[in-house]
Amino acid sequence: DTLKDGGYRLLNRLRINYGNYQFGILNEKDRLENIKDSLLKYSIELRNTAALDKIIAGHFKVSQGLGLAMDATDGRDNDYQDDLFSTRQLYRITGIFSDITPSEEFGLFGAAVQKTIGRCVFYGYFSSDKKDGILNPDGSINYYYYSNTRDNNYYDKFREDIFGGYLKYYLPFAGLTGSHLAVGGYRMSYDKIFNPDWSTLFDSSSYTVTDPDYLDLFKGKTRIIQNADFQLIWRQWRVFGELAHLAKAGSAHNLGFDFNTDNGIYT
Repeated sequence: DTLKDGGYRLLNRLRINYGNYQFGILNEKDRLENIKDSLLKYSIELRNTAALDKIIAGHFKVSQGLGLAMDATDGRDNDYQDDLFSTRQLYRITGIFSDITPSEEFGLFGAAVQKTIGRCVFYGYFSSDKKDGILNPDGSINYYYYSNTRDNNYYDKFREDIFGGYLKYYLPFAGLTGSHLAVGGYRMSYDKIFNPDWSTLFDSSSYTVTDPDYLDLFKGKTRIIQNADFQLIWRQWRVFGELAHLAKAGSAHNLGFDFNTDNGIYT
């Protein structure tokens, strides 16, 4: 991509499919980034073997429910750097997938498995990866650092470990094909303490932050997130929703319906 200021982004990507195996590797270097390392991602995927649907090692993505509790992407998987949150949509392909996209900050690295038993689909995953962050003077984490370009001042400042799973059950009733109920959850832990402190970001003598979106951010070294979602499909109608809960903190939910006609879908 040619940028207005004369910089450029060089991306190389290779994907190989052979029988039940899939291998992928990506390397990206943005000349505007103030870091020595280029982005390197790779994955090995084995399908329909060892009684499992998928086994993935390396970089992977998780998509469950409507993306309220877990959406392991920063919206850059369509290769357009400025199209942030493009994947925050209500029509999703769920499951675990190899990840050789330019999405970097919220990607997962480790191993994941997916298994179908009758009407049930289960997947579990473990990730351990370094993340960019803004640190406080005492070394604690103020918050993630996210930008279209990475900077060495915030690069790989803490480690994030995630262990989670998800179980979906497709309803057996005639006329409700595609309808399901599902539950999931995951545990996130860090090697440093999260402590959002506005005085790190601003001169405390001349500015006071009152925004609860910042003041009520997560604090601590471990957080547990649980979720449940459903989808009911009958003829041209679909009703769907998801509830997510952060242990010892707040909850979030969404609910919607749509109607499918020859002229399109009305949501």
